[in-house]
Amino acid sequence: MTLADDNRFGTAVFMFAMNKDRYESLPPDLQEIIDAYSGAAIAQDVGSLWDEVELVGKGLQEDSGGPVRQLSFETSGAFEAINAEVVDRWIAEANDEGLDGHLLVDSARSAIAYQ
Repeated sequence: MTLADDNRFGTAVFMFAMNKDRYESLPPDLQEIIDAYSGAAIAQDVGSLWDEVELVGKGLQEDSGGPVRQLSFETSGAFEAINAEVVDRWIAEANDEGLDGHLLVDSARSAIAYQ
C-alpha cells in the first residue's frame, strides 16, 4: 500500500548484526570481507532488489484482478499527523536519555531515503 503521493506506507528494516568483540577478534582480512558485504555497502542494492520484487508482486496482484490500494490524500495526511506525534514523543524520550533524538531521526530518514 502506498500513500497518496506514492511514498511507501511503511519501511521494513533488515539488520545484519555481529558481536563487536567477536568482530574485533577476527583477522583484518575477514573484517574487510564483512565490511565489504554488509551495512551501507549493500543497503542500496538490497533496497533496489526489494523494490523490484515489490513491482512483481504488484503486477501479479493486478493480473489476478485483485485490488492494489493507494491511500487518499486525506487518509495519508491523517497517518502523517499521527506519525509526527509518535516521532516527536520518541525524540523527547531519546533526549531525556541523553541522546540527540533529532539527529537519530534525521539519520534514520536519510538512510531510507534512497530515491
